[in-house]
Amino acid sequence: MKVYVLRHGETCMNSLNQVCGISNVALSEKGKSDAFAAAEKLKQKLDGTKIDAVYVSPLLRAQETAQAVQTILSKNGLCPSAFVTDGRLTEQDYGDFEGKNRLDKAFEESKRQFADKSHKQETLLAVAYRVYDFLEDLKRNKDQNDVALVVTHGAVCRMIHSYFNSMTNEEFGAWRAVNCQLDEYEL
Repeated sequence: MKVYVLRHGETCMNSLNQVCGISNVALSEKGKSDAFAAAEKLKQKLDGTKIDAVYVSPLLRAQETAQAVQTILSKNGLCPSAFVTDGRLTEQDYGDFEGKNRLDKAFEESKRQFADKSHKQETLLAVAYRVYDFLEDLKRNKDQNDVALVVTHGAVCRMIHSYFNSMTNEEFGAWRAVNCQLDEYEL
């Protein structure tokens, strides 16, 4: 089973370097434009292959990105008319860091600590548990789908990448998915 993972487009919080976490914000104009561009890129990668299932975070920015993809791909019959919203794909809750500067040293350090709750954030272990659970469900049901698209967030993209790739703690902490980054994995 081929799994495409797409991080949502840019939001105003992203452009201001603010931690976005579970803040339910819309795409910026650039984010909308980039989402359509990512959909075109995905269409080229698919080369006529149809996506069997689309799974999306419930947060607005991911939903809007998935809608852009659906608009482009459904014109060619490459995408189902509906997508599945799955709470396990929600961005990490960054607690006290929500809205703060993403380049803050304390925030950067917290993203490397797997069980840290000192800033009321969801732990990386909790994020891993729900994301890996989602991927295990995909694996169990892979005979039903040949190609899946997952539209989600940066921390979830990092967890998905760690599911498919061996990473040191340093590599895990440094790995980033930029807005509208499209990654491809084999399940």
